[in-house]
Amino acid sequence: MADFIFNIAKGKIAEKVADGATLRVLVLKGAGTDAAMKDADNITALLAVGSVVEADFTNYPTGPRKAISGATATVDDTADLMKVDCSDIVFTTAGGASNNTTTDIVIYEDVDGSDGNNGTAVPLMCFDAVFTTDGN
Repeated sequence: MADFIFNIAKGKIAEKVADGATLRVLVLKGAGTDAAMKDADNITALLAVGSVVEADFTNYPTGPRKAISGATATVDDTADLMKVDCSDIVFTTAGGASNNTTTDIVIYEDVDGSDGNNGTAVPLMCFDAVFTTDGN
């Protein structure tokens, strides 16, 4: 698997950050192929792809999922890039009673405050993120 931008989000991420969109993190403990996942147009569709399974470790935030803070979009004229950054994403006391080995994290836009539970949340980016929770 590789890091990728979902097809529906190409060219939109920096604009969403600049506009103050509500961005959240979805952690996966099972993933489908990149080709199948990147075609998902919303979180509901993503979670229906083959072997995609959302994490469920102890203290994993559900309702709402963890929000991203401090997102900025900065033009780098020297490198001809638009850089997007955010505050570190921290899951305090992840795991313990129930642990997961994760596969990926998905950054998505919570369009209407429903946390992606009604088919409106737009997946933006997917990153390989393999770690095992243990309560730390």
